[in-house]
Amino acid sequence: MMSEKYLDYVFLIVNPQQKITDYVKMYINLSNFMYLPVISIVTMADSVTSDELDVFIKQYKQVIKSSHVKKNPMIVYSIEDILLFSRNMNEAIHPIFIVFN
Repeated sequence: MMSEKYLDYVFLIVNPQQKITDYVKMYINLSNFMYLPVISIVTMADSVTSDELDVFIKQYKQVIKSSHVKKNPMIVYSIEDILLFSRNMNEAIHPIFIVFN
């Protein structure tokens, strides 16, 4: 059996200009159900105000926390945060990268 047909990670890209859809919730729950590490990327963060981004991140964290498998959302600010996640990949950490385009 070839291992290339199995998923190792899930990268979930979300846009703060849009609402958090049922599809986003479904992908988070499905990935957690399959015990796949989920990494979220909030893209186009510069297209909204900092207040709007804060509200979006707060709502998004609530969605992550309320999923089937409780995960602790963590905003990635530094290399140390990335190292923390990579050492604890199978733990209850859900990293969130904020990308400015």
